[in-house]
Amino acid sequence: IRVLRRAPEAVATYRELLAAAPEDADALFNLGHVYFGLHLYEQAQLTWRAAKQVDPLAVDIRTNLRLVARLRRVRATSLDAARQAS
Repeated sequence: IRVLRRAPEAVATYRELLAAAPEDADALFNLGHVYFGLHLYEQAQLTWRAAKQVDPLAVDIRTNLRLVARLRRVRATSLDAARQAS
């Protein structure tokens, strides 16, 4: 919970870093983690895609992209099932 309270500060810090160095794969990767922790999955996915453009061989980035894509599919399937049930 303490970490989530500092998330807005982390987002601002990473955005500031990226304004100065837009191709900083580490900053993009970490910003994606902050978004993921905030359950902003689409934003995390977009940020990790940008990181992958900078560092296409980074295993952690590709792993996180697969994870968030799978999570978004599961959530979409669950929402569809809930809508059909109501």
